[in-house]
Amino acid sequence: MSFSKEQLAACLKRIGYEKEVTLTRECLDDLIFSCQCHVPYDNLDVFDYGREVRLDGESLYNKIVVNGRGGYCFELNGFFFRILKGLGFDVQPCFCRIMFGPVTGPQDNFIDHRASIVTLDGQRYFCDVGTGAPMPLAAMPIVEDVWVNTRGQQFMIRKGDQKNWYELYRKMSEQEDGSYEEHLDLYFLDAPVQEIDFMTPNFFMYMKEDSLPHVRRMVSRKTPTGFVDITNDVFTEVVNGVKTERKLAYEEILPIIQNVIGIHTTEPLRKL
Repeated sequence: MSFSKEQLAACLKRIGYEKEVTLTRECLDDLIFSCQCHVPYDNLDVFDYGREVRLDGESLYNKIVVNGRGGYCFELNGFFFRILKGLGFDVQPCFCRIMFGPVTGPQDNFIDHRASIVTLDGQRYFCDVGTGAPMPLAAMPIVEDVWVNTRGQQFMIRKGDQKNWYELYRKMSEQEDGSYEEHLDLYFLDAPVQEIDFMTPNFFMYMKEDSLPHVRRMVSRKTPTGFVDITNDVFTEVVNGVKTERKLAYEEILPIIQNVIGIHTTEPLRKL
């Protein structure tokens, strides 16, 4: 399903984008960050409610726009892909392998994420609005070995060992001597894929009991000055680089999910 003109207008309102739409890098960057700041990462359907996750356009529109929810990566980036396509961007979906946690290489992790590749004036850009963790806050030019500052966070792309695979690195805190650590966040595939190709990994994610969405509750949203996050029952807020964290009582979790992170749900959550 492609979004209609009326649905696209509602989608832009949902992601908080109020500027003129132009097929430019500036507009693309603003669309990405606006979506990250207004549509939360949300795995409640899997972790708390035990529901099927559907990726067709109608289901995504109803969940995210009509019902004011978020979603996990296959939903959020699928939703954003349809927005970009409807606005006229030259965009293709792409497979990703997330490298958070104990995995040490792409051979140790299955395809568990999706993002988009946009082409503007012959330059390709990696775009991601669906990671419940650090991610580029703007479009990343697919240019090797160049650090790119995305609203204060720096990322770099390198060619992977396998054909058509690229690595996305994040620069960790820089030391006084100028040294820094690099964190390999994910691999992404620059090769044609179709919407139907995401059905199997999505089924795996919401059905397999040891997949990441089943292991812990994860709800988060970027903000103009940092982010807000609940992982299981721990609330974290970062404002201008200052981090605060506290453990929540069960009865505190749902109100913060509703009023701080901005997820519209009234259903009771699982007790951990």
